[in-house]
Amino acid sequence: MKNEIVVVLAVSLAACGSEPPPPAKPPAPPAAPTHRAAPPVAAVETVPATPAPSWNGAHIGDTVRRFLDAGLEASLCDTDPIQHGERRIWFFAPCRSAAALPGGGVLTLLSTPEREPEQAKVDGMVWAVAEPSGLEFPAHLGDDQRSVERALGPGRRLFDFQDVVHEGGNVVAYQYGSDVYVVMRAGKAFAFIVGRMGSDREQEEWRGVIANLLRIERKYAK
Repeated sequence: MKNEIVVVLAVSLAACGSEPPPPAKPPAPPAAPTHRAAPPVAAVETVPATPAPSWNGAHIGDTVRRFLDAGLEASLCDTDPIQHGERRIWFFAPCRSAAALPGGGVLTLLSTPEREPEQAKVDGMVWAVAEPSGLEFPAHLGDDQRSVERALGPGRRLFDFQDVVHEGGNVVAYQYGSDVYVVMRAGKAFAFIVGRMGSDREQEEWRGVIANLLRIERKYAK
């Protein structure tokens, strides 16, 4: 009996050693991501930057002295503080005591208040009547509204100057972009103003500039 048990065990062990090992299981596939891919970012339409005028290389943000050195010193007529000293205005030709601007026209600068006025930063430019030859800007005096919008983009009406200045009823200010203004008269661009301007047409920055431009136009139209 004991010999039979030994034989049975030997036969069993031999049988087990003769069988091939079972095949390995293939690896499990990677789990599908649980989050959804982010949608593609839509392209953002770019808005043209506000055009910046320049005068013989001088720009808004430069000092008044920089503009004077760029060819305006001989054409300076007068300068005065306005709006209780919050700003200063600089009037250039035409006037009796100053040389005419190259190409004619009227140029006015607005600046911040400083103890040394010529070191103040220019924060506004105004031109009208004719375009001085040193000025660079994409829109032009005498353009109709459609031509102005092609150069500057769509604009919005702000106000007219009825009862603010003499003959101001047909003088209308439009805004293009954040700091670009066009003063239209009888459907044509009469003046351009670029820079910081308030929303009150009674303020000197508006009323004084427009009144001076109309006065000069009347005087030199005779």
